[in-house]
Amino acid sequence: MTRSEHVEWAKGRALTFLPDDPAGAVVSMLMDLERHPETARMVSGPLGQIGMMEAADGDPESVRRFIEGFN
Repeated sequence: MTRSEHVEWAKGRALTFLPDDPAGAVVSMLMDLERHPETARMVSGPLGQIGMMEAADGDPESVRRFIEGFN
């Protein structure tokens, strides 16, 4: 699977958690990104922290924007 295909797959899986489980959506996205060698480094440090802050806010739409922003 190419990097682009993997990112789209991860987005699709993560978005299935919304609107009921914003935290689950963020965790799903970050965990799936760790599974591909070309995206694994994306989730370390500030990006993961930003995602978890979005999830803690509990706003499904801000989490959706966070997830859809990956490319």
